[in-house]
Amino acid sequence: MGDPTVKVLVIDDEEMVSRMLRAYLELQGLEVTTAAAGREALEFLASARFHAAIVDMRLPDMTGDELILSATGISPGTHFFIHTGSLDYRLSEKLREIGIGEDDIIQKPVSDMGEIYRAIMRALGR
Repeated sequence: MGDPTVKVLVIDDEEMVSRMLRAYLELQGLEVTTAAAGREALEFLASARFHAAIVDMRLPDMTGDELILSATGISPGTHFFIHTGSLDYRLSEKLREIGIGEDDIIQKPVSDMGEIYRAIMRALGR
């Protein structure tokens, strides 16, 4: 099973998506916090250490790209994953420059939730 010391922040304004991700990742033994908006997520990232964050690209108060670019300054050790339903989403140069790659994009809907868990563990070298 997972490592309970792995802390994940799920950032999505769709409550059902957040609940499903939280429930699955907690079943895998991870500690999960959820945020429904960018500002709330930035507050969490500033106040606690998270190993990974799963970021929806369409948040009510900012884009996922804006959130990630802001968050890397306050939470440099966090690995960010992009969670998007947009089939034509492309990584910006700025995201590439901070180390986000194609492997960090998770398409919605996720048919195999294990894919997310494995991606987190792989990114953390576990």
